[in-house]
Amino acid sequence: MRPLELIKCQLAKKTLPHAYLFSGTDEMAKNEATECIFVELLKVELKKIGNHPDFYQVESDPITIDDVRVLKSKASVGPLVGKRCVFYIKKIENLSWQAAPALLKLLEEPGPNSFILASTENANSVLPTLRSRFAHIKFTGRASSKKIEKPAIPKKAPEGDEAAAFLMEALNYARVLAKKESTRENVSRFSGLLKAVSELSDPTVNKRLLAEYAIMLL
Repeated sequence: MRPLELIKCQLAKKTLPHAYLFSGTDEMAKNEATECIFVELLKVELKKIGNHPDFYQVESDPITIDDVRVLKSKASVGPLVGKRCVFYIKKIENLSWQAAPALLKLLEEPGPNSFILASTENANSVLPTLRSRFAHIKFTGRASSKKIEKPAIPKKAPEGDEAAAFLMEALNYARVLAKKESTRENVSRFSGLLKAVSELSDPTVNKRLLAEYAIMLL
């Protein structure tokens, strides 16, 4: 069953999951499925979705903990005019490490009237603990031609928030490389950096050592 057909079936039977992750490079198919869900849940014309009081979109880079806190606040209040709050997180790979625990909490306790949709080209760019909380649909299609430059290697490993930012930049670079050429080296680099980024949620971790590890991988 095609993704759009599956979604229409779930909407008709009222079995739509509370959180969906759309991944893949077929942007046209992803947009079609996204619009189908939003129109049905919000009961409004497509052109009016952006102004609907129960629709909230996050597409900042990075996606901060304050962005996620806004969604959590809206979820706790509930819908204002309709039956569902609809949250759309574009390019979830831009989620900052500080915001990850807050989003995890929202996914685990979304409220009975909330629906969360996140999108990304590569599901592997999403932390496994977050990815497992979504129902996942992959939209295959032409690969993106987007390019990314290799992060500048600092002479000295950064510390604190600068180290975290450097790790996220390194992870995005490794993700693009692994997607373009799935060699053992590229996949291993990406896996190592993904693990390092996941450790940022531990308040006791030494971020400078993680940054040194990232420099070694790059």
